[in-house]
Amino acid sequence: MGRQFWIGGLVLLLGGWPGALPPVSAAIAAPVETLNQLYERGNRALDQGDYTEAERLFREAVRLDPDAAHVHIELGIALGRQWKIEDAIASYRTALALLDDPATTPNPAHAAAYLGLGYALFLRDEPGDLEAAIESYDRAIAIVPDFSEAQELRRLAQERLDSRHP
Repeated sequence: MGRQFWIGGLVLLLGGWPGALPPVSAAIAAPVETLNQLYERGNRALDQGDYTEAERLFREAVRLDPDAAHVHIELGIALGRQWKIEDAIASYRTALALLDDPATTPNPAHAAAYLGLGYALFLRDEPGDLEAAIESYDRAIAIVPDFSEAQELRRLAQERLDSRHP
């Protein structure tokens, strides 16, 4: 009986019956969010307009996998919506560098990165940015010919450029 009492006390001290995680061990063994979970939460934060939280989540996801181009694209969106234009440009360029594998055929991820880069350059609007934005939009359209957002933003960038150089 003494032995059963001792085992029962030990089980209670550890937080439950055999097979149950003790509270302290549960905190230590709490699962770290995966890249996909952080990415999904970041996209929900973007959809809800919580750009600061989206940025935090995408930065955490990038720390898990710095080569995840799709995360850099979404981070660029979160940064751009906070008017952190230089950081957004850097994020899109990182995504494009990661996607720019000679063995990879350009795909919609490339088009999204080019669209984002073009828009960030359009917003920054320093010398040469409009021309670079138009080039980014052209690359996006070359990949996805019916990319209406890229077509419209290209038109706006061209109009702004033309108005400066009549």
